[in-house]
Amino acid sequence: EMVSDGHKKRYPGLEEVYRELEQLTGEKYAIRKVFPANENKNLEMTPSITSFTPTTANGGKSETITITGTDFGTPAGTVFFDDPDDGSGGNFTSTIAWHITSWTNTQIVVRVPATAGTGKILVRDNLGNLSAQSSQTLTVNYAQTNIIDMGTVYEPQLIDEGADGDGGYQFNYSTSTANNGVDITSISAATDALERAADSWQTDTSMPFFLGTDCGTVSTQLPNNSTGSPVDDGTNLITFDSDIWDLDTEHSSSTLAVLYSMYGFCNSTDWEVTDMDMVIRRDGGGVTWEYGPATPSGGETDFESVVLHELGHAAQLKHTNNTGGVMFATISTGFSNRTLGTNDEVAGGSYVITHSITYNPPIESCSGDFMSSRDALAYNSSNECMAPLPVELLFFDARIQEKVVLLNWQTTSETDNDFFTLERSQNGRDYKYLT
Repeated sequence: EMVSDGHKKRYPGLEEVYRELEQLTGEKYAIRKVFPANENKNLEMTPSITSFTPTTANGGKSETITITGTDFGTPAGTVFFDDPDDGSGGNFTSTIAWHITSWTNTQIVVRVPATAGTGKILVRDNLGNLSAQSSQTLTVNYAQTNIIDMGTVYEPQLIDEGADGDGGYQFNYSTSTANNGVDITSISAATDALERAADSWQTDTSMPFFLGTDCGTVSTQLPNNSTGSPVDDGTNLITFDSDIWDLDTEHSSSTLAVLYSMYGFCNSTDWEVTDMDMVIRRDGGGVTWEYGPATPSGGETDFESVVLHELGHAAQLKHTNNTGGVMFATISTGFSNRTLGTNDEVAGGSYVITHSITYNPPIESCSGDFMSSRDALAYNSSNECMAPLPVELLFFDARIQEKVVLLNWQTTSETDNDFFTLERSQNGRDYKYLT
């Protein structure tokens, strides 16, 4: 129908409408394109998920699920997973092209991203049409942190970060009280809780984290020893926040603690964790800590649960949707969880350290972060904050002179040292004595 001067006029078809408009405007009409019936139908179709398998897969380690259904369209679509940062059923996190292994109109094979949590999935086709949520739930027990470089995803490796033979990472406590900061060693209950948390990761996953006053203290307050974004400064720091690095300013008023990881790479293929810093909110600065071993009261936040969670990030694990789990994104006052879950934190941490131990670092020094003799090792209590070497080396120099390598070194002190032994290696891993 067409309305003219308040009156309706009925036309038998569009042709007659066009003819009258042509007379009224004095312009010829032209039909640009006629859509066949089946083409009109396709434009109205939306993707539909029938099922997917398996229904349990972990994120960030190239595990795939196969989604079946209809009208998925062509590649260049997107799969959405539940975002664990706000619990199940809230926001969704999307894949990038690298995650898609294959895509047809009826089947998608997709890697589960590191940002995925337990929940429903959705598919958006290449035209932007979005499916309904899947009837099945995908269970993601744990997810490993990933590095995305030039559209490719990598799993970062744990290493013997100091190349000092302990196979892992030594954390230093900050003793600074500048800028209204807090000497962390002045609160023995806090350091006790930190060491209990580290012991949980060491015992349950063989994670080579070493901390305690025997591991050394520093006066550094900032996660980068200057200003700006955290950077690799050679110190794995554990500190309370301060006026110069306040969690309210750097993150939000609800942030209890944060773990920064820094990475180095060789030829953009081998990514390694080269530095980690933990910053914890000061007691009274918007939080009342229960350091333990007592459990928190209704208005207190459990310190050990929080630092256990942050050490999980040091283990390169992401958040999960398990509301009672250690790696859940939030914690309520009066609540504590000081036990790693078998299927999530223990399984995830064990995977990361096992994967790192089998990693063979390049022998060549690609940057300052890449050194020989820096293989990750399973936690060994005999390595914990290794005793100082009996020799303090001032310098060590090697140069070629007439096809002979001359070695020259000088020490500043030697304690109970009897002799020096020189060894050589062709691969940087296996050594033989020089005779």
